[in-house]
Amino acid sequence: MARTISASTRAEITAPQSSLAMLSMIVIESTELASPLYFVANNVDVTSAAYNGSHVYTASNFKVNMPSQEESSVQETSITLSGINREVIELVRTITNPPTVRTFLIREDTPDDVELGPFIFKLRNVTYDVNSVSGSLLFEYTLRNNISTITITSRNFPGLF
Repeated sequence: MARTISASTRAEITAPQSSLAMLSMIVIESTELASPLYFVANNVDVTSAAYNGSHVYTASNFKVNMPSQEESSVQETSITLSGINREVIELVRTITNPPTVRTFLIREDTPDDVELGPFIFKLRNVTYDVNSVSGSLLFEYTLRNNISTITITSRNFPGLF
C-alpha cells in the first residue's frame, strides 16, 4: 500500500546526512476514560495539534511492532509502553472494553502535521506489571460485521426494479 509523505520529509530521508527527527505518537481512547491518554516516543513532552486539538503528549518509552505489508494474511501488531507512571497503569486496569489506539508519526520541527498515519487499532490482551503495559493491537475488520439477512426483492426494494 502506498504511503504519502511530504516532499520535505522525502528529501530529508533520501539525503546523505540529515537532522530529521521523526516522533512516534499514540493516543489511547476509551469511553471509560475521562480523557484520552497521549504519549510520544521521546525523552521530553511534546505539544502537538496533530490529532483532535492541541495536547501535551507525555514522553514515554514505547514500541509498536507493526505487521508486514503482506496482503494475503492478517498480521498481529503489538505495543509495549514502559517508563510510564503508576497512575497510567491504574487507568488501564480500570478499562473493561477494548480501547482504541491511534498511532502516527510527526516531524519534530513540525509537530502539528501528521507525516504518516493515523493507524487505528483496538487494544486487546492487555498485560501489565509495575513497569510496563503490553497488548495486542488489532484492526477493526468491517468485513467481519454481520450482514443483514434481508433478501433483495422487488417487494423489499421497489426502487431497484
